Amino acid sequence: MRQDSEHARPTETHRFILGLRDAGKLVRDYTQNIDCLEEKVGLSTDLHKGAGNRSYRGVDCVLHESLRRLRCSKCSGTHSRDECSQETETLAGQGPPCPGYANISDAKTTAKKRTTTIGTLRPDVVPYDELDPRADSISAIARRDLLLRPDVLLILGTSLTTHGVKRLVKDFAKVIHKRAGKVVFVTS
Repeated sequence: MRQDSEHARPTETHRFILGLRDAGKLVRDYTQNIDCLEEKVGLSTDLHKGAGNRSYRGVDCVLHESLRRLRCSKCSGTHSRDECSQETETLAGQGPPCPGYANISDAKTTAKKRTTTIGTLRPDVVPYDELDPRADSISAIARRDLLLRPDVLLILGTSLTTHGVKRLVKDFAKVIHKRAGKVVFVTS
């Protein structure tokens, strides 16, 4: 999937969302996509930028998951695929070792101390039965966006079957309907 996503190109919809951002009309883009096409079109997906404020834009697109990053099974730290450069192991279905844990283990071995189990890396995609380690950050950004009281909600290309997305859409739609705003649901 990751190799396919590297060759994928942004669509007119991605460019439309970028146009909304550039025109100052976009509060935020929330997506479940894992292909990182939002980044390719120029939208920021760095959650560390936070929600922003009047003088600072913050993150443009809340990207829940990414095939470009790997997450450690033990420490939940993320690493870029380039940083780990173990493509063969990953493609063979074997998780490469977490660089952070590997360094700690090497240091303990050198000091003749008991080593720790090294976490393995896997794609930074959250299965349905797991909690998203970014949930608190995403919730804080969504709460801030609700306070902005947007007047239009565009829901594009989702079936609303994932609980978290359904909850987010309901929360936003409720605020927008209270203001007599518009909720537009476009399915693919």
